[in-house]
Order: sequence, then structure tokens, then C-alpha cells
Amino acid sequence: MTGIEEVSLGYKILDLGWQISRAVGNSVYDRFSASGYKFVSSLTTLEFEIQDGMQTAHFVQDRVVKILKDDTSMPHFSYGTSGRDTIDQLLIDNQDTQWREVEKDGSARVIAARDEVRYGKGTTLRCIFRAHSENGYPEREESQSMGIRATVDNTTIFVIFPIEKPPVTARAVYRKVNDTGIWRDVKTGTGELRYFTRGRRAYVLEAKSPKMGNEYRIQWTW
Repeated sequence: MTGIEEVSLGYKILDLGWQISRAVGNSVYDRFSASGYKFVSSLTTLEFEIQDGMQTAHFVQDRVVKILKDDTSMPHFSYGTSGRDTIDQLLIDNQDTQWREVEKDGSARVIAARDEVRYGKGTTLRCIFRAHSENGYPEREESQSMGIRATVDNTTIFVIFPIEKPPVTARAVYRKVNDTGIWRDVKTGTGELRYFTRGRRAYVLEAKSPKMGNEYRIQWTW
């Protein structure tokens, strides 16, 4: 069983309520209108491994989305690093779905279903996006930023570090909506570096009903 599967089964959280992406040198967040849907629950996993000197980062967003208005399509996904990126799979309600690139947001690619479906009010969707990067996080200091741009009930993100290269330091900070340059530490218990399977370390960031417009950042040094 992979680390990604262990996280999914152990925490029983399915979806990412924030959007996550990364640009060269700086993390970025997506900007989507949230008028037609909300995120019920979320799990995002970023799992690193190193083989023969190559860093691979496996990325999964697993979402449960509730449609609030008729004629609303699935929220887009966004993914991008400073390395070589590959999109692996898009699943909607457990069905393998063809995808298309809608636009670019910095270095991130915004991804939607190739054949867009408009859903009725009250529909609940399970949406899963899988991708990976090669040498996408090469700097000594790295970070991942998250912008809350929709109504979210529960969200969790895991960053699982390789046993060959654990982080020297890791912390989470956040900035409230309309604040300028004021970053605060996330309280203990909400964002923590913990021990994980096979001797690895994992950073866990959890949020319940985060305020729309808030921004979060996980930052670490290798």
C-alpha cells in the first residue's frame, strides 16, 4: 500500500476545499468563482520520493463537491511546479475522464473535463486529480500556498517527505483576508510535523470551515 492510499483510508477525508499550485520561486493560489458549489470535504496529498538522485513528487487532490445552483460545472483543478510535470488522471464519480487544459495561471496548468457537464442543484460529485513532477521542488527553501476561494467544510493537506531527505524545518503560516504582508503562525494541532509510515516525516495542515479569502502557506527547508 502506498503512502497516498494509507492517508486516504486512515483519515477518511475526500476532498480539497482550497486550490493548490506552485510557481517557480513562489507559491501561487487559484482564483475561482465559488457561486455555484461548495467543497464538503477534502484531502490533498503531496508525497516525495527519491530514486537514483531523482526527486519525484506525487500529487493527489480528492474532493467531494456539492452543487448549489443548476447549470454548474465541476470546479477546475490547478497544478504546476518548476520541474517536469505530468498529469496522470482525472476521475469523476470513479469514472476515468478525459481532461483539457483551460488556461495557465503562472506556471500552473488549469485543468477541466474535456466534455464539460452541467449539473443540477443538489448533485454531489467525487472528483480526483492525480499528477506528478520530477525535480519540481529543488531549492533549499520551498513552500506551498493555498488560497480559500470557496465555501469549505473540512480540508486536510499532507506533505510526506522522503526518508532519504527529511525536512530540517517545517512550519505553517496564514494571512487573513484583506491583510497585507501580515503572516501569522498556524496554531499547534492544526499544522504539525509528525512521524509517518516507514520512518518518514509528514507535515499535516487541517482546517474546518476556513474563512473565504484567507491564505495559507506551508514552508520548509531541506
